[in-house]
Amino acid sequence: MSSRRIFTDLHKAKENDIFFVHILNQNFAYQIDQIKTVLPDEVEELQIVDGQDYITLLTCTPFGVNDHRLLVRGHRIDYDFSKNPEITTPNVLW
Repeated sequence: MSSRRIFTDLHKAKENDIFFVHILNQNFAYQIDQIKTVLPDEVEELQIVDGQDYITLLTCTPFGVNDHRLLVRGHRIDYDFSKNPEITTPNVLW
């Protein structure tokens, strides 16, 4: 999949940005609250946190070297998708 853009621009994400996930015909909104770069074996940040609705986007970094992992975590927020119907079309935002 070297010709695909999967999280290619994820490094441009900033805290408080909002991203959307489309799963089983449902849309969810998440606000970024944490961005970390870790080594591949540092998986503690990927653990489930009781009582929290987090999602973590993960990609290799830096581009071309890929010896670390970029973790972009968001917490679920309420979002009125009826105000932006184009968002309900699944696509890659980063």
